[in-house]
Amino acid sequence: MIRRRLKRSSQRYIVISLVSIIIICITFLSFYFTIIRGIKKEYQHDLNVLKEQLEAKEVLVYEAKVDIPAGSRITEEDFIYRASCSDKPQNYFMTKEDIGMTALMDISTGTQVIKGMLTGNMVESDLREVEYNIFFINSNVIQNDYVDVRIRFPNGEDYIVLSKKRILSPNIESFQCFLWLKEEEILNMSSAIVDAYLYTGTILYTTKYIEPNVQEESIPTYQPSLPTLTLVEQDKNIVDKASREVNKNLRKAMENRLTDYMNLDISNVNWTLSEKIGQKISKEEENTKYEMEAEEQKEYYITDTYEVQEDEKIIYGG
Repeated sequence: MIRRRLKRSSQRYIVISLVSIIIICITFLSFYFTIIRGIKKEYQHDLNVLKEQLEAKEVLVYEAKVDIPAGSRITEEDFIYRASCSDKPQNYFMTKEDIGMTALMDISTGTQVIKGMLTGNMVESDLREVEYNIFFINSNVIQNDYVDVRIRFPNGEDYIVLSKKRILSPNIESFQCFLWLKEEEILNMSSAIVDAYLYTGTILYTTKYIEPNVQEESIPTYQPSLPTLTLVEQDKNIVDKASREVNKNLRKAMENRLTDYMNLDISNVNWTLSEKIGQKISKEEENTKYEMEAEEQKEYYITDTYEVQEDEKIIYGG
């Protein structure tokens, strides 16, 4: 009887243990899958956000698969058409309609071609590269930026001389740069230079295009005056003379700005030096002091010796 009870109790304990284990396992699995589901849902949300961002920045580009030299006409065989990610809008990049245009610059393999690298016209026969050093260049202008060249007269009148020109090798300090101009544009620039020479206070300067691939070129509004054209025709050297004078005035203006800067009140400038630099300067000052004292003693010795020699000559009749 007792054995039966013990056997039943043991069986009951085993059943209870198994049921408990099953309940614990079910609870654990439920908790585990709930957490996993939440994490999965969160990751899926993040992936969807990233996917939307990537899709928003996706553009279709033409990527050069060969080196394309400047001045050559591009063909569809030169490119791979593929999707890419960019912060720039789609109209910033080359499209199928641009096939057959001319490369303005060397395009290396793997470059994603933008519209600014291409031109619809072949290089015209009267197009020339001209060097200038007679107008203010924006301090943020770099190679291949596009600018308008403008002239401002002392009375405030402001005109566009050249429109949307690619600037090459700009040097802010010397006002030097190169432009590609047609014959008519070269003549207009020559007249503008002479005007800047004739009318004191007239300046030539540049304005930079922010998005040259999107912004349309301005319409030139400068018209050379008849007296200026007459002067250019009569004196063939007037343009060179005017260029030198205008460049000199630009240089003077820069020197004046530097002079004004150097004359600033520096009494409030913090001249605190580090300990090591201060010790080094102190040693240098000390060495300089010793050298000056030695030089003074040397001069004193030479002077004293000279005076003794003079006294001996007087005493001994030398």
